[in-house]
Amino acid sequence: MASDFDITPTDGPLGAYVGRWSAGKELDADAVRTLREALWTYSVLILRDKKLTESEQVAFSRMFCDPIPHPANQSHVGSLPEITLISNVKKDGRVIGALGHNEVLFHSDLTFRHEPGTVSTLFSVETPVVGGETSWSSGYVAYDALDEEARERFQALRIVYTHVIEAYRPEKPAVHPLVVTHPDSGRKSLYFSASHAVRVADASEEESQETIDFLIAHTADERFIWTHAWWPGDLAVWDNRCAQHRRNEFDPNARRIMRRTQAVGSIDEPAADTHREAL
Repeated sequence: MASDFDITPTDGPLGAYVGRWSAGKELDADAVRTLREALWTYSVLILRDKKLTESEQVAFSRMFCDPIPHPANQSHVGSLPEITLISNVKKDGRVIGALGHNEVLFHSDLTFRHEPGTVSTLFSVETPVVGGETSWSSGYVAYDALDEEARERFQALRIVYTHVIEAYRPEKPAVHPLVVTHPDSGRKSLYFSASHAVRVADASEEESQETIDFLIAHTADERFIWTHAWWPGDLAVWDNRCAQHRRNEFDPNARRIMRRTQAVGSIDEPAADTHREAL
């Protein structure tokens, strides 16, 4: 059944489109394996022109991970606990979702937690014609672009992460390795979250700041980035273990409603191998 859809890489350093697949069609184990391998290869998959309920989005997510209620922000939930709303739209005087309309800088989901984000999905219900685009930066390509000296030095480094919102922070700051071997693809990647990085563990203040500044600039290099302009019905799934993402700002008077699912776990353990059943 894998032949029932196409996987077409983007013209960027990461990302692929999944075409010719009806979201209501059940996939067999081979087809699900093909989709999972595509995600581990391309880091981001985009499916366009879909009509998904919340339960269908959660079912789709389970082909790649075990979605859970968002551990840092549970105030903008959908009708299902696994769904988080991302929106600037107000209802009864209250914003129904998180993140508003401003730019969101490069980050990897939940690096400030001890169990960071693994696979995320985002479904576009409403989106502005201009603005709100999402860009992903490849940790694979960013690592490959380093010289041998930098690779060797970075191999032993660990980065300390935190969040500007105190309520989101664990009691002890999260610390994660900078260089990881992706458990599903076997490729080495820079695992980094520019928005959440505080310092390099066990390094002097000067060395730490120099390294963090380098990583912020390096991982934001255009050579490593691909950008997606959203339309209603777009569904994205991405792997936080090998890709950062950011969002452009958009007109605060424009409506944007997105639904997200989130999984967490270890960055060096394979994605959860639960029953993968299509929508």
